[in-house]
Amino acid sequence: MPQPNKTRAFWPDLLRATASFAVVMIHVHSWSFDKLSPNDQRGFLLIDTLCFWSVPIFVMLSGALLLNIDQTRSHESPGTFLKKRWRRMIRPTIVWGIIALIWGSLALGRGRDETIRRMMTGIPNDPQWFLFMLLGLYALTPWLRMLLGSSGFQRTSLLGLISLLYGANLFALIQQMAGYSTEAISPINSLTYLDLYLLGVIVADPNALSLRTNRMVYFLAFLSTIIPISLLVVNPDNFSGFRLLQTSYHSPLVLIKSVAIFRFMVCNSWEIDESVIGMRRVARNAIRQLSDWSFGIYVIHPFVLSLLFKFVLRPVDGPFLFYCVATTMLITCLGCKLLRWRPITAWLIP
Repeated sequence: MPQPNKTRAFWPDLLRATASFAVVMIHVHSWSFDKLSPNDQRGFLLIDTLCFWSVPIFVMLSGALLLNIDQTRSHESPGTFLKKRWRRMIRPTIVWGIIALIWGSLALGRGRDETIRRMMTGIPNDPQWFLFMLLGLYALTPWLRMLLGSSGFQRTSLLGLISLLYGANLFALIQQMAGYSTEAISPINSLTYLDLYLLGVIVADPNALSLRTNRMVYFLAFLSTIIPISLLVVNPDNFSGFRLLQTSYHSPLVLIKSVAIFRFMVCNSWEIDESVIGMRRVARNAIRQLSDWSFGIYVIHPFVLSLLFKFVLRPVDGPFLFYCVATTMLITCLGCKLLRWRPITAWLIP
């Protein structure tokens, strides 16, 4: 009797791979943003508009995978969960944080006060704020599982909780637009991303929204991209407001694009038949490899960028951006490959 073909959901791998590429693109141009003229800066904001969905995607994907309790994990204790996370994510994050602090002090010339400030706030280098923020969400996950798994907790309650949390973040965004902001400690800052973490449970469910609602989300995502760009072209003086709305992870404009991309991946049956061979298999394996290295890409590419801009590259402008992104990705992936090659360092790229 022939065995049925094995299939595996492909959308998580595709989301991780594309989001990793988008994060690298954001950070490549951010190294040069302040050195560009106002006109060039406005052009580079298009990159922000098209790429800033990546960080909310990572948060929602983490929530979708860790809060989706199946039978094998339904009785997992908080201690068991945190022990698994310690080996897989927490220990490598702390070690890379220490490396980033040493690198910033020796290679980038950061003073003692700046190093201590970064250590106390959980931001050893600018991109790593995200990883230390995730540690706070991991600490909450066992109890969030208990809450979501309780018989009396309905989806309407989850939507109400998400709305309440997002409302608080939206109020903070309005305060920031008015000129008020504070620097938060990254693990504590995870509370402000709890709404996105919980939202992942809903957006990962193929049946959560009707086909009509999905199409409405896609249309709103299109409008949230086109209209602000058009307004910036018509009124270039509204530069700061545009930048904040397009680069804040809790901006409605960024959130709707993140949800639309997530829903598109989930709802289009991204399942790959493992028996398929040829170019489709090559592409599938390449995307899975990038997904598998997503943590390594996130932690290694800032070191690659600092070296490239110090010794090789000039401030990025125009088409040179894509050359720089490709170079950074290639060197970063080679670094992931080398670290994975030796068992003594493989745990650094979980």
